[in-house]
Amino acid sequence: MEGFFNIIQPDEIQKAEIEKILDKYAKLNSELQADFRKEFDANMKAFRKEIDSKLTKEQLARLKELDERRQEMIKYSRRNRNDSTFTRRFGPDDHRDSQRGTFHGDRPQGQPPGSPPPPPDTSRLFDDK
Repeated sequence: MEGFFNIIQPDEIQKAEIEKILDKYAKLNSELQADFRKEFDANMKAFRKEIDSKLTKEQLARLKELDERRQEMIKYSRRNRNDSTFTRRFGPDDHRDSQRGTFHGDRPQGQPPGSPPPPPDTSRLFDDK
């Protein structure tokens, strides 16, 4: 919200009205996300139950490894949540290219304006050695 306000620079009346709107949609989207997550988890559990019954012990072991790697990626992502693209791009220390309306505080030197930052190196999480 702070980054949003830094960009639009509302007056105090606008700020109060916009905060109400942001709060309203934050609640709606949070509820939607929670409902989606519950339904998705139920679907995945049913999928795994059905698919696991068709697999060999070796295939199940490989899937278990994949699940463990996925969990490690999730942990990695949570540990680095404060280093997210959104936080970096819309933080108060970033610079705005007013001509293009793009942010480039986290763009590696030499990349064109508006290009996304490179993804984090997760290759070690998928090493099959």
